[in-house]
Amino acid sequence: MTVSGQSAPIQDGPSQSCEIPVYGPSPQDPTRSTLQTAQATWFPTTDGEVLVRIELPAGDIASAGHDLFYTLLGMRSDLHDHGWKLLVNASRRNVWGSTRQFPCHVDQVRVYPAFGCPAEPYSLHALALPDDLSEIGGASVDEQLLWRKEWAGKVAPGELSWTEYDRERRALRERET
Repeated sequence: MTVSGQSAPIQDGPSQSCEIPVYGPSPQDPTRSTLQTAQATWFPTTDGEVLVRIELPAGDIASAGHDLFYTLLGMRSDLHDHGWKLLVNASRRNVWGSTRQFPCHVDQVRVYPAFGCPAEPYSLHALALPDDLSEIGGASVDEQLLWRKEWAGKVAPGELSWTEYDRERRALRERET
């Protein structure tokens, strides 16, 4: 896993670093997944983006984007394909990065508590551990995109919505127990 883009970004500000909780293949037994920690570092670049680097037990991944949320969105999709989930606020299904209508800082996310309702008036740090891990759900980008699309009222007739997806997921779990 490498930095996206053609040339290495040039740092244009102090880097920030923190440990983040991740869930992925165990170093002792890759067939089992466990809760682990990873080191996340990010810094602004001279071209107005941010570079995010995550040091996982299995290796490093880095990418650049216009803020932490959108950069992590792409990284999370790649990590999910390798069995990793980031357990951070940016992975919550009901959050989104800065928009014109609901702006927030480059390292923050906004919470959208219910479909059709505005975002909460406060922001959360994108890399912080959520107060309620159930908000992360499967921590998949697909779940987050389904939630966002339904929140925005942009689900086309016959298209899968978050509500339908969640109903099917719950029914499957009930059949398995």
